[in-house]
Amino acid sequence: MTEQVKSFEDLLNHFTRSANIGTNFASLDSDSQAKVKQLINTEYDNISYSRIWPWRSMQRWLKTTPVLETGTVSVTNGDRNITYSVAVTVTADFKGRFIRIGSDLEYYEIVGVDTGTRVCALSAAYGGTTDAAASHRTYRLKYGLWPDFADIAHIVPVSDGNPVWDRELDIMSPQDFIPQILSQPDIGFSAPVAASIFGKEAYFGPDMGLQFVMRYDFMNDPSIQDEEALWLWPPATSTLVVYYGKKVEPLIELTDQPLIPKDKRVILSYGALEMWYATQVNNLQMASFFQGKKQTELAKMIGDFDKSDSKARLSPHTRRKYGIGSSSVVRRYYPWLIR
Repeated sequence: MTEQVKSFEDLLNHFTRSANIGTNFASLDSDSQAKVKQLINTEYDNISYSRIWPWRSMQRWLKTTPVLETGTVSVTNGDRNITYSVAVTVTADFKGRFIRIGSDLEYYEIVGVDTGTRVCALSAAYGGTTDAAASHRTYRLKYGLWPDFADIAHIVPVSDGNPVWDRELDIMSPQDFIPQILSQPDIGFSAPVAASIFGKEAYFGPDMGLQFVMRYDFMNDPSIQDEEALWLWPPATSTLVVYYGKKVEPLIELTDQPLIPKDKRVILSYGALEMWYATQVNNLQMASFFQGKKQTELAKMIGDFDKSDSKARLSPHTRRKYGIGSSSVVRRYYPWLIR
C-alpha cells in the first residue's frame, strides 16, 4: 500500500526517519534541515516539470487583437518616429504591436506611444522611402503570458464555442518561428497557425538588419529583456484556447502542500532519499533501493497520465536555456530515464 503524506512537514519527517538521521525533522540541526528541504524541493521541481500532469494543467481563452489597416502613417527615412493619421485612434496598447508599412517587407515593433499626437516610436529607424501618407498593417504578434504559466501544451482555435483540434497550432522554437514569419505572407488566414514562446535578448553584434528585431532588443533596454511572451502567426482575428502547465511554487512553510495528489506525494521523499544516499552518504545500494521505490510510484503516475489526452512538451524557453539532448534536460524533464 502506498504511503500517504499530506504536508511539507509530513514529507520532511518521512525523509528524516527513512534516512535514519533523526527521530523527526525538528530534531535535525539547521544545516541538515536546509539540506533536506532543498532535496525535497529539487525532486518536486523534477517531477512536476517532467510532464504537464493533470494537476498542473490549465486552460485559458485568448482573443487576438484585430489587424488595423485604416488610415495612413507618415514615415521618414532614417527616423524612428511615425505619425498615424487622424483616422486612427492611437491607444496606449499600441506599444508592443508591430507594423508593416506599404509594400515593405520589414517589421518594426512599436516601442513608444504618444496617444495625443498619434506619434509612435519604432524599434529601429525606418529604412524605407519617406511617405507622408503610407498604407500600413498594424497588428499584435505577441501576447503576455499569465502569471502562473510555466510551459505550453496546446493552442487550439475555437469555432462556435468549441475547440477545433484538427487546426491545432504548430508550436515552434524561436529559431524555426522567426524564419517562417519572414518567409510567409501575413494575409489570407482566418486564424493563427503557428506559435512560439520567447523573450528578448540584448544584441551587441554587427548590424544584421531587421530580421532579428522580434527576438533581439536593439535599444538595449533591460526592462524588456527576458520577458517571455506568446507569439502568434499570422496576425488574424481569432479566439484560441491555450492549454498550458502552471508553475509550481517551492515548499517553504511546514504546512505547505504539493500540488501532487496526496496518494502520490511520498514520491518526493523517495527521490530526495535517492539523491541523499547518492550524493551525501555515498551509499549506492541505498540510493538504488530508493530509486526503485521512486520508479514504482512514478510508473503509477505515468500510467494515470497516459490515460489522458495531454502531451508532454518542453517550452521553447527551456529548450533554449538547457539545450535539447543535454543531460540537464533529461534529468529535469524525464528523471525516470536517469539510471
